[in-house]
Amino acid sequence: MAQVWNHISTARSLSEWFMPNDLIAQPGYVFNLQSPFGTSLCTVLNVQPEKELSFSWDADGWIVTFSLSSFNDLTVFTVTHAGWKNADDIVPKTNQPQGRVRNFMSQGWYGMLQQLKETF
Repeated sequence: MAQVWNHISTARSLSEWFMPNDLIAQPGYVFNLQSPFGTSLCTVLNVQPEKELSFSWDADGWIVTFSLSSFNDLTVFTVTHAGWKNADDIVPKTNQPQGRVRNFMSQGWYGMLQQLKETF
């Protein structure tokens, strides 16, 4: 579990599979995330080493949580991207409806998680 934790909780490793960032896994830390739509300010909300890291993403109410748990001898990694509004509401940074952005991001999460999985 420690190996996976290091890949989700340090700026360098997170940049390898997610997006460029300057994360420090410390509650309250404000960091930059370089998304395809530009720079987003994020704030670390919760850190439980080898268990959970959560952060707010930009100003639209999104919360991303990375959770780790064990199942037999495996590490289970769960991503929750919460805070979505109504499908027709516009995401200001993209000027596109929430539903379209959510579908785009779902595909992105899938690809990024596949890339992370290949690391192990």
